[in-house]
Amino acid sequence: MKKPCSVNVPIAVIFIFMMLLSTNEVGIKVAEGKLCHYRSQRWTGPCVLGHDCHKSCLGQCFAGGECHGLRHLCYCYKNC
Repeated sequence: MKKPCSVNVPIAVIFIFMMLLSTNEVGIKVAEGKLCHYRSQRWTGPCVLGHDCHKSCLGQCFAGGECHGLRHLCYCYKNC
């Protein structure tokens, strides 16, 4: 006698697995805080290299920094 359910079980498992992979709810959620940006008080001149701006902001007790805007200003950021 043939078991009709034995073929459907692997298909159902694969279907559920694919559904879990396709949802955004699966995985570890990391709490993301809002970043506040402040113009660097120590940076002078145009900001061309983001790495240098980042290092300057670290020296000002910020989490980091990057160049922004048409005027190429260095902005430091930290969690609000």
